[in-house]
Amino acid sequence: MDRVLAGLPAGEGSLPEQLAAAALSALSTVVAGPAGRLSAATLLAADALLTYACEAAAGEGTASLQALTRGLGLDRFEALLQESAE
Repeated sequence: MDRVLAGLPAGEGSLPEQLAAAALSALSTVVAGPAGRLSAATLLAADALLTYACEAAAGEGTASLQALTRGLGLDRFEALLQESAE
């Protein structure tokens, strides 16, 4: 997880947005790379980061959680799959 977080720009966006960006970055790494132990660990890190993003947004209030989940629609995940197929 430290490796995923280290690749993010410092201080851009709210904490929930930063955590969600880290999760999407980790997912992108998983779909682009070969299957194996490293990809499994990265997938688990992505899951944890997305969970923490939702928790942080919920802590800020309903509006923050709604904004975060709207921004994490199915189209964001479909784009990750399309990028890896190219």
